[in-house]
This record gives sequence, structure tokens and C-alpha cells, in this order.
Amino acid sequence: MLYIIGGAIWFALTTVLAVVMWACQVGPTEAVSNLSLWAQKFGIENPPEWLKAKSADRTIRQRAMIGLAALLVVGGFMGGMAFEDFLRL
Repeated sequence: MLYIIGGAIWFALTTVLAVVMWACQVGPTEAVSNLSLWAQKFGIENPPEWLKAKSADRTIRQRAMIGLAALLVVGGFMGGMAFEDFLRL
């Protein structure tokens, strides 16, 4: 049961980070920061200044890549543990 819950959380986090990375590259229109435009599109009327900066896209994309790499490692360990338990049956 723990593997199912962990796998669902892992999948959700991986999906969210992948969407964030995609949003950094593709904005609803061309502007200073793609992420600030996405924030406005989702109802945040006045995004913070750091989100409007052009460097915010690159910084958030890099952090999302690090997060995806960490999730890949965690997913590999969880998959290995689940497979090992399967072999014991």
C-alpha cells in the first residue's frame, strides 16, 4: 500500500515539475517573463517583481530540472524496492 501512495505522490510531483518546465518555455504571449504571464492567466493580477524578471524563467526551469532528477532517483529506488518485494512472493 505504501508503494501505491508513494508512486501516486511521485507521479503527481513529476507531472507538476514537467508542466512548470514547459510553462517556462512557452508563454501565452511574448513578454518579459513567460511565468508571470501564466500567473496572470490563472488569476494572479499583480505577480511579484522577481517573477516578472526574465531570469525567473531560467532559474525556475533549472530548479525544476533538479527536482525532476531527484524524483527520478527516488522513483528508481522505490521501483527497485517494489520489485524486490515482488520477487520475495
